[in-house]
Amino acid sequence: MISPQQQRAVYNNQYAQAAVNGDPRYQMKQYDRAGVSRGAGAFNQASIQGGKQLAEGVAEAYRTRGDMQNYNQGFAMQQQQADMQQAQALAGLYSQQAYQNQMAQQQRNNMGMNFATGLLGGLLY
Repeated sequence: MISPQQQRAVYNNQYAQAAVNGDPRYQMKQYDRAGVSRGAGAFNQASIQGGKQLAEGVAEAYRTRGDMQNYNQGFAMQQQQADMQQAQALAGLYSQQAYQNQMAQQQRNNMGMNFATGLLGGLLY
């Protein structure tokens, strides 16, 4: 299971990385060419690329958070199923034990009746 603190840390890290990638100054580096000065066109392209990177990064952060929540829900469901199976198994064992106890009590009662019948039968003959 992924703890809420871990989920928050992963989300914050991905969101921060998206913010870095979305900065036009960071994107501008890929358009730099030796001996060519930076122009408005290069800055415009860097801004467009930064916007795309920011949108994709934020979407990925939300997608990852959703995936982690889905994982936790699936894990919780599996745990509940395992608990239910264990409870059913224990209930079966307890009912079997109760049946054995009843049968033992009945056998003791029968033995007592047989003893009493044999004792009385011996006195009557």
